[in-house]
Amino acid sequence: MGASVAGDWIKMRTNLDTDPAVVRIASGLKTDRYSVVGRLHRIWSWANEHLTDGQDVPVDSEFLDALVETPGFSEQLRRVGWLSGRDGSLVFPSFERHNGASAKSRAMDSERKKSVRKMSGSQPDKFGTREEKRREEKSNTNKQTCEEIKSPLLEDGEFSEIFEAFLASSRVNHNWRIAGATAEAWLYELQNLGLDGAKAAVRFSTAAGAKKPITNGDHSRPKFKNESGKPKMKIIGEDYRD
Repeated sequence: MGASVAGDWIKMRTNLDTDPAVVRIASGLKTDRYSVVGRLHRIWSWANEHLTDGQDVPVDSEFLDALVETPGFSEQLRRVGWLSGRDGSLVFPSFERHNGASAKSRAMDSERKKSVRKMSGSQPDKFGTREEKRREEKSNTNKQTCEEIKSPLLEDGEFSEIFEAFLASSRVNHNWRIAGATAEAWLYELQNLGLDGAKAAVRFSTAAGAKKPITNGDHSRPKFKNESGKPKMKIIGEDYRD
């Protein structure tokens, strides 16, 4: 049995049509399960509106059968334990668990908790989606920068990938936007190193977390000039002289 509240709506399970009790009632009446569910809705709605506790119901089985226009329906309810008592003092078992204001409050509270759990469970996915979108946007920005500029170096696929990786590193580590003209100036100076030298310089600059490409010095490892820790090598656009 299932129902709830003050005449406006009642609580019924979504899988009620497959409940073994419903299957048994349908078999006893030689009708389909959906007809049984509809008649249950009619009886439980009537009980929800007119009864307070489901005890000593002052009607008889004939009234319930007439209510759903199905002779023998009340007898089938008795068979599955959804109706008991004698005519004039019928009983709807577990009435207060399914009907009345308290049942409606419990049902609504249960739905609210389900909604909260569902929303909480979806947050990591949403967060992950946002993170993936940001990474994709950054990657696209790097590619757009390379597409905006012209350089013989970028005709080499490997160098192009290395340079894009450096642009991404520079943006993340130094939180700045690299204009196409700036990147083109870097590439112009990197050309003086030749293709292999340019690759080594860009790889080194990326590993060092440099803001701009390091174009001179030993690109195998950093070298320091003195105890101040300032690198000897020149960085495009910056002067590290003492």
